[in-house]
Amino acid sequence: MRKLLKYAIVTAALVAVTSPRGIGAIHKVSASLDSTHLLMGNVTTLHIQAVADGDDGQLLLADDTITSAVEYRSIDFKGATSLNDGTKRLDYDVTIQAFDSGPHIIPPIPFMQGLDTAYTDALELNVTVPLNADTINDVTANSIDVLDPPNVEWTDDLPESVAKAMKYWPWILAGVMLIIAAIALWLILKRRKKQAEAEAELPPYNWAMLKLKEIRERNMFSSGQERLYFTTLTEVLRIYLLRRFDINAMEMTSSQILASLPTHIPGVKEGKPLLKDVLQMADFVKFAKHKPSTDDNIRAFNNAVQFVELTRPLVDETASGDGAQETETTQESQSENTTLD
Repeated sequence: MRKLLKYAIVTAALVAVTSPRGIGAIHKVSASLDSTHLLMGNVTTLHIQAVADGDDGQLLLADDTITSAVEYRSIDFKGATSLNDGTKRLDYDVTIQAFDSGPHIIPPIPFMQGLDTAYTDALELNVTVPLNADTINDVTANSIDVLDPPNVEWTDDLPESVAKAMKYWPWILAGVMLIIAAIALWLILKRRKKQAEAEAELPPYNWAMLKLKEIRERNMFSSGQERLYFTTLTEVLRIYLLRRFDINAMEMTSSQILASLPTHIPGVKEGKPLLKDVLQMADFVKFAKHKPSTDDNIRAFNNAVQFVELTRPLVDETASGDGAQETETTQESQSENTTLD
């Protein structure tokens, strides 16, 4: 009986000495950030707490680096606190800094005590770029406390009546600016109205050539605005068809427009393939998200110009004799200055 008791005591002692708790057992490791949002270049504190049997331990971090985008500047051991259950709480403050914007994941950080190792949870850190990172960092790093200046207003030296009136100057200025803006808007709208009326009085051919020239001068076809370019180009052609042949092209599909062309009018039959090419390319760009080449854009523009040229009235219907010959000559010169090389 005595031998059995002695054996039990020795066995319990060996278990106590060789168990992980006896050589350093970690019960819990946690981490938190002062702030999960950080301006690029600024610093924040990563708090790590470890609950373990002993009052010593070590954070296993590589030299100055937590991740490729997040670095640590210092590790400060705040001390060990005894808990009611006999364990110790070890507190660490890690100062971290990031120089790459975007969301970053701080991976689990290992804490080792004796032969035992435990990890914190992963944390998310969002790093944003300030409007002027250098200026903000300089001000943050070198900021000092200063006394607020006395609350002195520049109107204090003015006569009381004038000073009282000047307190309303922001409202007065806002009213003046509003009146100026209203007048400017009225003038712009009036000018556009006059321009639209003047353009509406132009014959269909002259109007179309004017609009095509504006498209060419805006250089829309080579500035990455293919969708807007083909929308504007086909809109000019649709309005031209409405004014020239009384075809309500604005409400028609491309196939309906081609079917409605009056092929008995001179030039329409020859120009129909040119118009078809422009409308098909526009449909590919607008609805199939086709990316046309520069040559496609230039071909479409020149086809539009040539279609208008082929279908224009040979003479101005309101003119006769020498006046008719003069109108036709003017139209030819417009066509020569509109096409693209």
